[in-house]
Amino acid sequence: MAGGTPVQPSKCPSIRDNYLEQLHPETKLYLALVYYDDAAGDVARIAVARRHARIGGVATECGMARGDPARLPSLLAAHVEAARAAAQM
Repeated sequence: MAGGTPVQPSKCPSIRDNYLEQLHPETKLYLALVYYDDAAGDVARIAVARRHARIGGVATECGMARGDPARLPSLLAAHVEAARAAAQM
């Protein structure tokens, strides 16, 4: 529990309407949807998720540790932009 709220992790194979439409409207999602160099796609995935639940946070799809270190600055910038998009929608 986090602050009295049950936390129930689960994996969703894709951020698409047909996977998310059964969620309770009060569901808060932490989404692994940030892709390297795909800001438009990140925003589109956030918009789909927002139709079905609240967004509590964003992260990369598979983490950052195995990627090219030269890509880290732009990947971190992508996180910032995705978090801003999630907060504004």
